[in-house]
Amino acid sequence: MNNLLSKEKMYFEALYSKVLDRSFAIAFQDYIGFLAEHGQELLFHLGPDIIERQNKLEALEKQHSELMDKIISIRQEFGAVADKLNIQEDGTIASSLQDLESLIDGSTKVLGGNRFDSMQSEIYDFVRRLLELEHFEQANKFLSEELTSSHQLSDRKIIITKDLKTYLADEEVFNRQDINNLAGALTRLLDGYREMMYFSNNSIQFEATPNNFLDKLFENDRHKEYAKLMSRELQSSHYFGRRRFHSDLERIHNSIVMNNDLEADNQTENSRAIFSLKNGDIHHYEQGKLTYPEKVKDQKYIQLFKKIIEYMPTDKTTIRVKDFDKLLSEDKRAGNTYRSNLMTGSGAFSKFLSNNNVSNAHPESKEPIIKVTDTFITFRNKL
Repeated sequence: MNNLLSKEKMYFEALYSKVLDRSFAIAFQDYIGFLAEHGQELLFHLGPDIIERQNKLEALEKQHSELMDKIISIRQEFGAVADKLNIQEDGTIASSLQDLESLIDGSTKVLGGNRFDSMQSEIYDFVRRLLELEHFEQANKFLSEELTSSHQLSDRKIIITKDLKTYLADEEVFNRQDINNLAGALTRLLDGYREMMYFSNNSIQFEATPNNFLDKLFENDRHKEYAKLMSRELQSSHYFGRRRFHSDLERIHNSIVMNNDLEADNQTENSRAIFSLKNGDIHHYEQGKLTYPEKVKDQKYIQLFKKIIEYMPTDKTTIRVKDFDKLLSEDKRAGNTYRSNLMTGSGAFSKFLSNNNVSNAHPESKEPIIKVTDTFITFRNKL
């Protein structure tokens, strides 16, 4: 760990010292590349934040998908209504149908605004025109209350408006929180790194379709900007320079420093713990290294107890099993097997403690040091 921290410090200080954007971009790739390849241990503390961010993002994406399904359904209903009433040639109706369709399929891009706001506007215009043409029955299918005049219409009376506003509000909150979130900072840094690596290893080729024309145009502009920066045609870059990444880099570096103690600090922490791990072995604060037959070394209860010693948050004594499992990488998760291996069955874990002359009672409170149910893990490991 000390070696990793020393390397991280070296890379960060080299990056932080760069004044020119070209030198910064090169050092940025070195630093983020180091974290991507070797920094798992240094960034382990971000695990809960990353999982929480991913869960929020997935919920937002699900909400987005459901909203799009509703809007697609409305577009289909609009088309059926227009056909039934034979009003397809009406200027407002035709324009709303066409514009809503292009917004849905992505062939129309919205610059400086929100696509859903534009969709809302097209839905409003279509319903308003139905009311103007006195097709009240058809118009009221899309409204939260029956209207008999277009003058009574407002955005909030259109049923889909509530879903639109809810999604846009949730999206705004997510984006606002993500600016202050360490997992968001790490994501932005990794996105920038991946983009630089892609531009470094691919030639500039503008290949676009009508649906992705603007996205490809912006990507092409960034690619040219990066190429000019690397060739020294540009002295500064808004997109690849220090200003874009500076704050996120500083926060990630500080979190690494604050959450990864040096070996001496770890030894101090271990000295205040009843059980600790040293070189892969379980140690007790009084009995020292605990022993067991070699064939027992890989027994499930030994593996699980080691995981609890290593990963139990130091600021907690009780945690939900499912939350504890989230702190581990997927290949180390044990699901609902903690209680069955540590608290029941043959009592092998209790025998292991007894054979080492170790009690499961806390030396001060006399409460169980470790207790596991199907729902909770309790580990009173502090002296």
